[in-house]
Amino acid sequence: MSGALAETAQISAVTLKLWTRELASIFHTTERRVRASVLCVAAAAAAFGLLLAVASAAQLTQNIPEVLRLNIVRTAFGSAILIPAIVTTILCVTMPARTSLQTLLDLLPVARRVSRAGQVGPSFVLGLGFSAVLCSTTIAVVAKLYPDPLHIALALALLVAVIVIVQGLSMGIFTLIASGLRRYGRLPQQYSAAVAGCSVIALGVAAIAADLLTFRPAVVGEFTAADLLLHRAAAGVLTDPAAPGPWLVMLAWASLSAAILTASFSVYRQEQGTDAIRLFRGSRPRHTPASAAIWLEELLSVRNPQAIMTVVILVPAVFALHLMAAVPPLRDLAHTLALSAPVFPFFLAVYAVGRTLRVHWLGVHLIARPLWWVSPKIVAYAVGGTVLGSLVFAVEVLIGLAEPSSAAQVGARAVLALGAALLAGTVVPYSDEQPLSMTVSGFLAAFIYLVIVSLLAWLQDFTPDALIWLITLVSAAGLLLAYAGVASAHSTDDVRRA
Repeated sequence: MSGALAETAQISAVTLKLWTRELASIFHTTERRVRASVLCVAAAAAAFGLLLAVASAAQLTQNIPEVLRLNIVRTAFGSAILIPAIVTTILCVTMPARTSLQTLLDLLPVARRVSRAGQVGPSFVLGLGFSAVLCSTTIAVVAKLYPDPLHIALALALLVAVIVIVQGLSMGIFTLIASGLRRYGRLPQQYSAAVAGCSVIALGVAAIAADLLTFRPAVVGEFTAADLLLHRAAAGVLTDPAAPGPWLVMLAWASLSAAILTASFSVYRQEQGTDAIRLFRGSRPRHTPASAAIWLEELLSVRNPQAIMTVVILVPAVFALHLMAAVPPLRDLAHTLALSAPVFPFFLAVYAVGRTLRVHWLGVHLIARPLWWVSPKIVAYAVGGTVLGSLVFAVEVLIGLAEPSSAAQVGARAVLALGAALLAGTVVPYSDEQPLSMTVSGFLAAFIYLVIVSLLAWLQDFTPDALIWLITLVSAAGLLLAYAGVASAHSTDDVRRA
C-alpha cells in the first residue's frame, strides 16, 4: 500500500513537472516564476471566496428561527454536493483522451490504477480548491447560525470532507459510465463523455432535490431514509456531534467513494485518439488570408470534441431548468441559471490558442504577419458561440425560461466569457498531452469571469445602468486587449520557427 502511494506521488510530481516546464518554455521564463504565478492566482481565488462568504453572511438575518436551522444547514451542505459534481464533471470532460506520459507508463511495471491516480491527482487537488472557493458560502451560513469557533472549525472540516467524497464519486461514476459506453455501447468518446457528464450532474441534483423542495421544518433526532444522503449526514454531524449515526454514514460514503474511484482507475483505458468529427467536409477556404484564417479557426472550433459535448449537455440542461421553473421555490433560481446557459458555449474559446499553438509559424512563413491568428480566433469563436448561444436562448424564450428583454444582458455576459476564455487559454494554453493544462486554464477563465460578473452585480445596486454598461464594455475590451498582449509573447517563437 505504501509503495503504491509512493508511486502515485512520484507520478503526480512528474505530471506537475512536465506541465510547469511546458508552460515555462512557452513564455521563456523559469519554472519558479510559473509556480509563483500559480500561487498568486490561488491566493486571489481564496480572497474571492472570502468575499463571497462575507457577502452571503451579510444577507442572512440575525434572528433565524430554531426550527429552520437544520433545514438551512442541509441546504448549505447541499451546495457542496452539486458544485463539486459539476466542477469534477467539467474536469473529466476536458481531459485529453491520450497522453504521452500514459503511453510511457504503459511500458513500465506500474499498475494502471496507480498511473491514472498519479496523473489526475494534481487536477483533483485543483478541483478541490476551486470547489471550496465556490462553496465558501456554506461556512458563512454556519458561522451565522453557530458563531462559536468549534462549530466553524467542524463545518470547515466537514466541507472539505464532503467535497473530496463527492469528487471521488463523480470522477469514479463518470469514468465507469464513459468507459462502459465506449467498450460495450461502441459510442464515440465525445458522446460517451457527454452522457456520463449528464448522468453525474443529474445524480447530484437528485441528491439535494429533497432539501430544495422541502416545505416543513426538520426535526433534530428524527430519522428518515433521506438522512442517509451525504449532505444530510454532514448536517447531522454539525448539529449533533455526539450522535454516532451521522458519523457512520459519513464513513460509509467515504468508503464507497474510495472504492468506486479505485475501481474506475482499474478499468480506465487510454484512448488511441479522439474520433474525428467530419463536419463541413465540403467547405473551402476563401481566397484572402484573413478570411482563410477565420475559416480555419471556425472549422477547428466546430470539429472540437468539446463542442459536441457542449451541445449534447446543453439539451438536458435546458430541460432540467424547465422542470425546475415549474416548482415555485426554484423558479427564481431556474430563471437566473437560464441566463448562464447561452453563455457557456463561449467558454470553448479556452481551447483556441492551445490547439494551433505549434503551427502558428506556418502563417508567419506564408504571409509574414506574426499575429495573424489573433483576430480570426476572436471572430471564429464569437460567431460559433453566438450561433449556439442564440439557439439556446431562443429555446428558453419559447418555453418561458427567459424574457426577450434579457438578450442584452446575456450578450454582455457572452462577450465577457469570450474575453476571459481567450485570455486564460493564452496564458495557460491547452495541450493534448497535459491534463493539468485544461484544468488550470478552465478554472482561470471561470475565475476571471466570476470576479467581473460578481463585481458588476454588486455595483448594480447603487450604480446607474448606463455606467454598468460602460464598465462591462471596458472590462470586455480590457480582456481582449490582454489576450492580444499575451499572444504577442507567443509570436516571438512563431517568427523564430518560420
